[in-house]
Amino acid sequence: MTIIYDEDKPAYYMAPAIFDKTGKIDGFVSFLKEQAEKSY
Repeated sequence: MTIIYDEDKPAYYMAPAIFDKTGKIDGFVSFLKEQAEKSY
């Protein structure tokens, strides 16, 4: 389970938007990894 904290929500919403424009998922994957580490 990964928790997205309130202070990180703008980045959470921006990451898929960047993927839509560029087709690159790396940023979103990195964001989720960081959040998973932060959650534990």
